[in-house]
Formats: sequence, C-alpha cells, structure tokens
Amino acid sequence: MPHRDEPEAPSTVVSFDLGGLLRQVHDIAMEASRKGARQGVEEALKAQETDRMLDSVQTSELLGFPSVPAFKMALHRNPELAALGRKIGNRWRFRRSDLEAWLSAHPRRSAKP
Repeated sequence: MPHRDEPEAPSTVVSFDLGGLLRQVHDIAMEASRKGARQGVEEALKAQETDRMLDSVQTSELLGFPSVPAFKMALHRNPELAALGRKIGNRWRFRRSDLEAWLSAHPRRSAKP
C-alpha cells in the first residue's frame, strides 16, 4: 500500500465489448473459411475438367486423327499409346492428362512441303 504522502498512480481502465469482438473474429474466420472452401472447389473442378476420362471419339479428336477407325489402327500399331488407355468392356477410355503428357513428349512431325 502506498503511504498517504505518496500520490496514487492513475489506473488505466480499458473497456471493450467482448461479444462484439468475438462476432468480428467469427465473421472474419467464416469469410476466410468460405474463401478457402470456394478455392478448393474451384481447384477440384479445374482438375476434373483437365483430367477427365475421354472415350475413343474424344481421344481421336484430341490427337488429330481423321476418324475413330484410324485412331484404333494406331492403337494396334503403337503399344506405348495403347498403354495410356484402359479398356472397360469393349470401350477404350483415356485420361486427358495422360494424353496431353504423351503429346508433349511426342511432338507431331510437320508434313514436308
């Protein structure tokens, strides 16, 4: 206790609305969560779009074959290309990302003029 001759130190009192502060923190956290969830969904949709399974028609178009029979003949002649696909029943399915990687590794030769 201070002596009576010594002046008392001023005390600082801080008042704040704890409920309001908690609401602000909650709102900020919820917004960040929504943004994170939205970004996660957008990334998943983008990955799904770029890495979806293609059938023979879509694959032949992507690879630039004039027809599906020409593409299927190429499958029989090129086991490396055929290894990219999966046969489900009687139908071929190819993952788009695998085909794009194969295309970048095997650039097309241009026709001689």
